[in-house]
Amino acid sequence: MGIEYIDIYTVQHLVGGLLSQTLLNSTGMSMHANFLISNGVHTFMEYGEHSVSPTGKKLESTRNHVTDILAFLLGWIVSLYFQIDIPEQFRTVAWIILGSATVKEFARELFPYSCIGAFRD
Repeated sequence: MGIEYIDIYTVQHLVGGLLSQTLLNSTGMSMHANFLISNGVHTFMEYGEHSVSPTGKKLESTRNHVTDILAFLLGWIVSLYFQIDIPEQFRTVAWIILGSATVKEFARELFPYSCIGAFRD
């Protein structure tokens, strides 16, 4: 969500990958399915993002899209490598955080003229 290689959203992508791997792993999902769902959905979302507004303003660069995908993947790998586990009593909150971030991103792109949309000024 920017034009630089790294921005504040890079950290959010890293945390998103970490949460995604950890939470899907806690459901008993296989590592391969977890990887394909987590990173596949995220890459699909990045691919579908608006990069230029109707006025021609650049919203996001290709290099930023790539960095966001790599940051998400890195978070996923860190969670897998260190076998990060979220205690059961906090998983509901973690699912809400991950789910709300995902819904917000989809809404941002599906409704670009809304108050949270990609084309807001």
